[in-house]
Amino acid sequence: MKHFQTHLLLAASLFAAGSALAQTTPSPNPKESSGVQHLTTKSGPIVARWRLKKIDGVVNLIVNPDGTYLFSGDVKEKKPDHDFNIAFALKSSLGGVIVFQHSGNMSNGLQWSKQGKSALLKDDYQTFAKAAWGGEWRISLNAAGEAKRYEAREKRKERLRKEEEEASKRHEEKVAAEKKAEREKIEQEQIAEAQAAAQREQSGGGSSIGSEISGIASTVGSVVSTISSVGQAIAGLF
Repeated sequence: MKHFQTHLLLAASLFAAGSALAQTTPSPNPKESSGVQHLTTKSGPIVARWRLKKIDGVVNLIVNPDGTYLFSGDVKEKKPDHDFNIAFALKSSLGGVIVFQHSGNMSNGLQWSKQGKSALLKDDYQTFAKAAWGGEWRISLNAAGEAKRYEAREKRKERLRKEEEEASKRHEEKVAAEKKAEREKIEQEQIAEAQAAAQREQSGGGSSIGSEISGIASTVGSVVSTISSVGQAIAGLF
């Protein structure tokens, strides 16, 4: 039950993110939401399969009646200095939610296979077998990628500063103002990103999948806050 309570809010945000993310500024890195998919399990294990559309990849979840599960995936695309982050939620017909998560480096593509056992899945297996699932993934710069981007930005800011000074010496005020505005725009972007990173750290996300899920949660925060309870938020999405 503690596991369920821990992930309930994240799951509500996860299912709501599909519509809310579309209203935000587009990201240079792809992301995708499955929307709500309904299970049709009649006998045997619960099997959920998600063929990704924006990249070449597949995600699988198998849950057995004894509560054991296998959460696996295979992403073919290679993207140096980036991480692939995914959250996959299984919701029972009674409202219980389990969230499966993974984050990994995409330099050589990515494969993962996580096995485990959940008392909640075992005790309420029949209600999970008749409910639904939803998932979301996104790609983000990892620590190495962030360092390279920071270095490139600093070099660009320094180049713009020199060009601004040279334009001022030539009394080309318009050119100098343009260079200054471009440099200040970069600085403002860095400040905004630093503030967002600080908020994720405060939420306990860090640079792992927790950070990505926290980002999803913050994106749809205004939506979730208008609903009287998390339970109503989830129920309204099905």
